[in-house]
Amino acid sequence: MDTAARLQPALRPTPAGPSETADAYAYLPRTALRAMLAMGGQQKGPPAAGLVATAAARPEILAEVVGALTDQDPDVRRHAARVIDALVRAGQRVLEPHAGRIRALFMSHDDAHVQAALAAAVSGRRWSDAEIPAIADRLMVLRAGPSAAVRNAALDALFRLSRRSTAVAALYAAEWEKANVGTASEKARARVLAKAAAAPPPMGRRSTDHVVQIARRRQPAA
Repeated sequence: MDTAARLQPALRPTPAGPSETADAYAYLPRTALRAMLAMGGQQKGPPAAGLVATAAARPEILAEVVGALTDQDPDVRRHAARVIDALVRAGQRVLEPHAGRIRALFMSHDDAHVQAALAAAVSGRRWSDAEIPAIADRLMVLRAGPSAAVRNAALDALFRLSRRSTAVAALYAAEWEKANVGTASEKARARVLAKAAAAPPPMGRRSTDHVVQIARRRQPAA
């Protein structure tokens, strides 16, 4: 069997069936990752669970995924961003060694797919009080951008950061108000975040939190 045939299972961007696990990606060569990301970026939907698990388990693969966020091929960037987003949503802490790199990319990247993923990644980390204002400023820039997906991701990020900063909480409350009367997708996101804020602590907010008060006073528009 030639090399291309042996690598074909690892290069497949999505699972072949429900039984496929990380085993299919366990021996994924670093040199094969970029081609796999390029193929995955041409398709819709989340990355294969096995790829996400492999990125979480193998630091060298994760480093390649982070590096792919600046690839010249938009398909590669898109699928790398999906992997990062999946890791964040799963609550994985494996991105911590790359926190500085991710923050730097977040502050300057102009690809909407990457911006949305990095907004989630950055807001999920506990930064120093001195670092939060610059991150919040960047999120406000993204809130004014043309992509609804990025605007919603930035709103989510402000919601998470508002737990650690009263200044960001004020920004978030104002942006929530704007989203509440914005596009259909923004109104939907406002409803989700209003429910999240009203949930009992520790997942939600205390009833005296002004974010909760605003959500209760002005229910998201239908």
